[in-house]
Order: sequence, then structure tokens, then C-alpha cells
Amino acid sequence: MKNNILAPTILIAGLFTSCASVLGLKSISSHYDPFNNQTTFTTRDIYLIERTIPPYTLKLTSSKACAGELADCESLFINLIFFSSSYPGFNHFVSFVADSDTIRLGETRRIGSDAMNMSEANIATTMLQPGELIDVISVSAETFEKMSNASRLTGMLGSQNFELTFKERTPWRLLLQENMLEELQPQTKKE
Repeated sequence: MKNNILAPTILIAGLFTSCASVLGLKSISSHYDPFNNQTTFTTRDIYLIERTIPPYTLKLTSSKACAGELADCESLFINLIFFSSSYPGFNHFVSFVADSDTIRLGETRRIGSDAMNMSEANIATTMLQPGELIDVISVSAETFEKMSNASRLTGMLGSQNFELTFKERTPWRLLLQENMLEELQPQTKKE
């Protein structure tokens, strides 16, 4: 009787474990654009700062573009995309400290600030509420890998300081593994 109960339990546990490894890829989404013949892989948001008084959110996403449906994915640059829920007045210079190495990335391209010329509106600007903004900066794949694999990573966007745990950066490391991205290829073709 015990063996009859134990066998299905082991089978269910095995299925759950195998599904969990596939679900790990859910931290990265993909989109194929047939018009530009390009696949973009994007990590889920990492919430860097969340507070209620005053209400403010700062989150970070990373993405990379590949030619075709995954024909050539040796992307030289990764985009870091910061979203701010309200405009707190900080400048848009980005730097990180990976373990003991300081990485100064420079000035981001800012979308949504009142000071920015909005005459060239695109989909990103139309989705933003008043005061919200997006800061985008491209990072070399080598620098991104260094940041992804650091034991400790702290960052600064203007006057906003934050820390990204090793676990939070797991999708970043997956973004650099071509064999993991190939697992997403069937999902890309469906879109």
C-alpha cells in the first residue's frame, strides 16, 4: 500500500521539478518583430526602490536584440531600462560598483521628463503618465557580464542608490546564455 502511494508522489515531485526549471525562463520574455527581422529578449522588472510616502517606484529591466529569429545572437550591447513612477528631479548619470570595481556608465537617454523635447513622440512617451520617466543606457556585453556575475552589485542613478542581489540578477545571467535563449525560440515563433 505504501509503495502504491509513494510512486505517484515521486512522479508528481519529478514533474514539478522539471517544470520549475522551464518556469525559470519565465523571467525572460521574447518578441519577434517580422518587420525589422529582429528578436528582442527582455528580463522581468527588478524593483530597486519602492516606497509609499511619498509614493515612488524605481525599477530596472534589461534587454538585448538579436538578428532574425535567433540566427545571430552575439549581441554586443545590452540595454538597461530604468522606469521611475514620478519625477524626483535627479540627474541621469548611471554608475555601478561590482564587488570592488567602479563602473561609470555615463548619461542615460531620458524619455518623459518635462525638460525633454516631446515633439518626437513615440509609443514609450504616449504610455507614460505626467511625471513618469524612462532612462535607457546601452552597456557592452562584457560590462554587463561583469555586473551580472559580481558577488555584490550596488548602483546609482543620479541621487538614487540601490543594491541588486545575486538572485535578482539571475535573469541577467540567463540573458547571456545562448542555449537558454534557444529554449524561448518556439515561443517567439508563435508570436
